[in-house]
Amino acid sequence: MVGFSLEEIKEFLSLQTRKQTTSQQIKALIQTKLDVVQTKMIALQNMHTALAQLIASCDGKVALQECPILETLYDDDMEKQNIKSGLKTKLAIKIRTEK
Repeated sequence: MVGFSLEEIKEFLSLQTRKQTTSQQIKALIQTKLDVVQTKMIALQNMHTALAQLIASCDGKVALQECPILETLYDDDMEKQNIKSGLKTKLAIKIRTEK
């Protein structure tokens, strides 16, 4: 079946054997699957754009220490670490003030 897991196929077969199952229920399941696929497609498109931007930022002729791709990846990693650190600090302060 069109990209369905074995568990999803099993659910369809199970629903098909129940007399109270309606076509609206089947349609709703398919809509849910379509929504999941759409979300994944958006995430993949965002990844594609980010990777294309990284490739465009580097001509491949600079020294490794000056590579814009590595600089961007490093800066992004540091930013994520700073955000996590900031959240941990805010949480610790909140916990202390609540005691």
